[in-house]
Amino acid sequence: EPAWAFFANNSSNGDLYGKLYNGFVATDSRNCCPTGWTVPTTADWNTLTEYAGGGTVAGEKLKNSTDWNGTDEFGFNALPGGLRFALAGDLNEGTLFGQGYWWSSENSSAVDIFFYRVETFAPDLYESAENYTLGMSIRCIKETSLGLNENSTGGIESQVYPNPFTSSATLVLSNKVV
Repeated sequence: EPAWAFFANNSSNGDLYGKLYNGFVATDSRNCCPTGWTVPTTADWNTLTEYAGGGTVAGEKLKNSTDWNGTDEFGFNALPGGLRFALAGDLNEGTLFGQGYWWSSENSSAVDIFFYRVETFAPDLYESAENYTLGMSIRCIKETSLGLNENSTGGIESQVYPNPFTSSATLVLSNKVV
């Protein structure tokens, strides 16, 4: 069932790194994010990865530049919030420093869920899948509407990036930049 914990059950770890949630929270239909926000899908993560230059360089561009060894080119401010391993269904102490893990909202199998990871000594943003019982961070994204009729049969495909954006964005409709 959905659960969260602070790393090492120490609330002071939450002040900087936040909470670590099991995968059941990330996929729960009640949505753990504030109103207007949601847990990103694998497509959202893949859009971010592509926008940041691809998986072999995106991690460095997303990592915090003050407390970690990244360039934080997009204001993502990734921190090495760590991971909590699962033992008998409970979250227990795992690793904190050196890696950051974030859940996707999508299952990869009946027992696994997609997640994304960055590491101290690598510039990569990795995609993988792991068991729901592990504890990882959740990075909420703002829900957006382009004002397009999503039920239209016109075949319009759309993407906005970066997502989320602050002052400007690129809108792609049917693979044509506008």
